[in-house]
Amino acid sequence: MPPGVAHTVWKQDEQTSKFPSLGQNLSADVVVVGAGIAGLSIAYRLSKEGKKVVVLEARTRGSGQTGRSTAHMMTWNKNSYHKVEKQFSTDSMTQVAQSYLAAIEFVENTASAEGIDCGFKRVDGYLFPESTSKSDMDSIDKELAAAVRAGLTDVRKVDLGGVAGAGGVHEALMFPGCMNIHPLSYVNGLADAVVKHGGHVFENSLVTDFSGKKVTTEAGFTVEAPNVVLATHMPIYRNFTVISRQNPYRFYALGFAIPKDGFKDGQYWDISEGHHNVRLEEHSEGNILVVGGEEHRTGIKPDQYEDNWAKLEEWTRSRWTQAGEVRFKWSGQVMEPDDMLHLLGSDPLNDAQIGARYYTATGDSGQALTSGTLAGMIIADEILGRDNPFAKIYNPSRLPPLSANTIKELASYGKTVVQGLAENLSPLYLQDIEDMKPCSGAVVQKGLEKVAVYVDEQGGKHAYRATCPHLGCLVQWNPNEGTFDCPCHGSHFDNRGRVINGPARVNLEPVKLGTFGAKSVA
Repeated sequence: MPPGVAHTVWKQDEQTSKFPSLGQNLSADVVVVGAGIAGLSIAYRLSKEGKKVVVLEARTRGSGQTGRSTAHMMTWNKNSYHKVEKQFSTDSMTQVAQSYLAAIEFVENTASAEGIDCGFKRVDGYLFPESTSKSDMDSIDKELAAAVRAGLTDVRKVDLGGVAGAGGVHEALMFPGCMNIHPLSYVNGLADAVVKHGGHVFENSLVTDFSGKKVTTEAGFTVEAPNVVLATHMPIYRNFTVISRQNPYRFYALGFAIPKDGFKDGQYWDISEGHHNVRLEEHSEGNILVVGGEEHRTGIKPDQYEDNWAKLEEWTRSRWTQAGEVRFKWSGQVMEPDDMLHLLGSDPLNDAQIGARYYTATGDSGQALTSGTLAGMIIADEILGRDNPFAKIYNPSRLPPLSANTIKELASYGKTVVQGLAENLSPLYLQDIEDMKPCSGAVVQKGLEKVAVYVDEQGGKHAYRATCPHLGCLVQWNPNEGTFDCPCHGSHFDNRGRVINGPARVNLEPVKLGTFGAKSVA
């Protein structure tokens, strides 16, 4: 099992390699880095059009955030249409709504055309208030009016009767035409379709360097192409014009056994800060209630963590009272753009590239399947020289509006980066490292350096330089997941220092503790 995969309801930890590693130097029209839904959607579109496409994946198909998704494609925007309209315009809001409809239609048509058995199912979505407070009910009314202005004229207010199968919800907004899908079955089908149409997919081919047309893997092999697509959730480069436009957040997910009559079919989303989402998956182990939420910033201090899975379980059982045993437990990461809209298209610094054009697919905002599919539509059209009606609103070069939300998010990003860099220079408060328990981690001070230390099951200590190799921020121990996380741009490293989520491209550097071991920071 590759490092960094999770025991999700989609069985990400059981996904095995199907395609070879890159074992020779190649040339192509397009090289796509990343075989999640974004990378494979782009590769599929382009290979169908006769382009010579090479996909490079560090592990296996869907081994990143696609395989950790809760897999709901909504016609609703997670940040709320009335907020998008306020920040941009009614026209931009309408474009967002239409793009979500187009993304669902693209997946439906692709699954049908390529014969991909991925459990595609249209369902109604229900947006409900967390409470009956005036502010929550006002938000529901605002969202109904905005959705209708956005052209979603079939959205309406409904009463679900407060029954247990509907989570005890009474008043809600119904968004018809949402979609459930098995994300790994879909990306597996996309990968097969890429190859069928003449493209190439290479797994276990970690990209560690790129310059101009040349993309280089860890094994030293290269692919040269005039078009380079970075479909790696957060782009694996240091271009602040993109990476400074978003902040990484962790979310948590659970899969509960539930009887068929214990759930009224559909998708459910609340408007709370927990960003809860609920759907049903017909699984080989029986019906599974898939629940996600309880987001927080990536890379918080160890003592700031709560048992977010316990909070999620408590919330679920308070609403879906027939939820049974927890069968699946995992987490994932979302990238929240400062202005709420995805970042899909040509890189803002393309003029600085020599002989190649770069494209990025990021800023999923918790809607990874939707944004990844839109990337396939928008970026493929750009490479093919075609106009796309949604390219402008998701253009990574767009100027963020001067709103309170944007200023808040940019300030939050700036504060996190400055703090992450400054902590590398500041001494740490020390505690006794010998008190560290098995299966625990900490960032410790060794002379002038910070060191990430993990104590394994047998009490052995494993030590690594605690500086993120992406841009030098100090990583933090994540006690919930047993990883070292970078607060600045969301890189993750497992307890053996191996990079399991970019933008970092290399592992944490091992260091020898030697006689050091007396002091640490908890």
